[in-house]
Amino acid sequence: GPGFMRWVIQKVCTKAHVWLGRPKGGEGGDGFAPAGNRWQVRRLPYVWIADDGISMFYRLAALGPQTEATYISERTGAQRVKERQAPEGAHMFNDAFMAVQRHTFLPRCAVAGFLRDDGTAVCKKMDWKSDELSLYKIVLLNLTELRRLNLEYQRDLQMYEDICLTFQVIREGGHTLKCQSFCYWASHSQQGGCSDQRKKRGEAGTLLDDLMAPSAYKRLAISQQTMVRELHTWVRS
Repeated sequence: GPGFMRWVIQKVCTKAHVWLGRPKGGEGGDGFAPAGNRWQVRRLPYVWIADDGISMFYRLAALGPQTEATYISERTGAQRVKERQAPEGAHMFNDAFMAVQRHTFLPRCAVAGFLRDDGTAVCKKMDWKSDELSLYKIVLLNLTELRRLNLEYQRDLQMYEDICLTFQVIREGGHTLKCQSFCYWASHSQQGGCSDQRKKRGEAGTLLDDLMAPSAYKRLAISQQTMVRELHTWVRS
């Protein structure tokens, strides 16, 4: 399931192998003969994880002084204060990713991510928020900070695996970072990692068994079972 795949990425994608070839001239930069061609292992401090349903990124820019602010929803009072921008030919994915990677708070955050555009993204006043729970579908993992907190994805979760990780981060005193100067659009596919669980849900809503198979739940430590139950409460709230 999706929880297992994210767990594998977090556990495996932690280092890169860089090929160091023999310099031209037969000597290294320090004047000594090199030991020869070799692979050098470099630890990766961060790794991106993204669902395949992400189709577009937009920059959220403040409305100009000549633009009239309108209400997206009169009932909730949601007022449009920004506009979506995606100039033709612009590298929106790259721009969004680099905005997160350049943020000065990133080294202190265990997980970073973006605002999902549900129609109200243009109503968000703040460009950045910290310690937010709702980060999912596309996240940047700070592997160093997650190791410090001793946290990893719950591999047996069938749904809400990203939310579960941010839930644990905040509970353990860690931090998250949410970019709201960019937002993404994700398609709602009938097929995918959570499709079976979506089909099972009836009038009773999401059940604990939808989140995790009973046999897997029983194998968890008491603290992890408590975490899954708290996640289930949040989902149903």
